[in-house]
Amino acid sequence: MSSVISQLCAEVDLPRMIRVKQLFDRDRIEPEDIPQAIFAQLSRSELGDPIKPGKRIAITCGSRGVANVAIITRAIADFIKSKGAKPFVIPASGTLTDRVFGTLTQLIKATRVTRSNEATKATLSQQVKEEHQSIIEAISLQEPETARLAARQHMEGASRRLGSMDIKKFMA
Repeated sequence: MSSVISQLCAEVDLPRMIRVKQLFDRDRIEPEDIPQAIFAQLSRSELGDPIKPGKRIAITCGSRGVANVAIITRAIADFIKSKGAKPFVIPASGTLTDRVFGTLTQLIKATRVTRSNEATKATLSQQVKEEHQSIIEAISLQEPETARLAARQHMEGASRRLGSMDIKKFMA
């Protein structure tokens, strides 16, 4: 199967990749000791002194690979409050999250529009099924060029079908 993927990606300009092994520090702070450890670190003058009463301080946090992220974030917020400042939390991966969920939302809307359009005419639904079947057959026969062509034809067909319809009536 990997040869099929390699063939399908043959025309895609991918950067050189190398295998990487990531090693994580095995030191551990017990969850109940996290707030004290956070306070100790943030109390260092270079970190804590710039925090002034009344300032709004953003706390960025992402949970990927971070154990006890809620306890850590709460402890940071509590430290900031103890200095008289006003903390607020923003997701560290917000751009990625927005992009992923924004794209998924658009995909769901587009799928709803195309499905609604297909429901108006049996021939449209049959066309789409045949296009999908061509793609599936080419992949199962391990014919990447045929699969690529079938996928391109499907996307061109979808574009034609969408271009010929009144999208506004499906966007309610």
